[in-house]
Amino acid sequence: LENKNLELAEEANIPADHVYEVNMSEKTNALNAYVTGIGTNKRIVLWDTTLNKLDDSEILFIMGHEMGHYVMKHVYIGLAGYLLVSLAGFYVIDKLYKRTVRLTRSMFHLEGRHDLAALPLLLLLFSVLSFAISPFSNAVSRDQENKADQYGIELTENREAAVKTFQDLAVTGLSQVDPPVLVKIFRGSHPSIMERIQHAEKEENTPEHPATDQDNGK
Repeated sequence: LENKNLELAEEANIPADHVYEVNMSEKTNALNAYVTGIGTNKRIVLWDTTLNKLDDSEILFIMGHEMGHYVMKHVYIGLAGYLLVSLAGFYVIDKLYKRTVRLTRSMFHLEGRHDLAALPLLLLLFSVLSFAISPFSNAVSRDQENKADQYGIELTENREAAVKTFQDLAVTGLSQVDPPVLVKIFRGSHPSIMERIQHAEKEENTPEHPATDQDNGK
């Protein structure tokens, strides 16, 4: 299994010599795997729960999915986006906080925006703004997950393994297979299991492999 994972990594142009196993079964039943590190410190990591509950083809698809995140630099894109949104959010909250304190100063007996009694108001503004931008951040995350799913299917050339993986993840995680629309919009950082299964079943292998595209500089 390690050799098969390393072959996928090589095909995805991810230099790695080993696949590391993390003992998480004592803490959780969740399944996870990831690719992390920079340069010579790159690591391919599998939780032992994943190894114990999924077969080889499913594990290879999961690793293909995670390699897709790494190759498409989703972590860096997400970090950059988070920093930009945070800066903009702090600016908006600063303006709203100053104005709200002025308007409610007499109502809540506040001495000013530096008054400790105004802290709940500041936290409320943070919560409201975070809730307001959650549909946007979730939509970006769902798009990245869809692209990583597609990459994993193309890399492993095994749509059946992808479908079976999503089915097993639904059972293991006791997740809602097809949640209501509002739940998807405000809480869904990943596509629903139903959507991922439908996407995997419809996904046709592209003529050119993603690794080939990279080799050609596309």
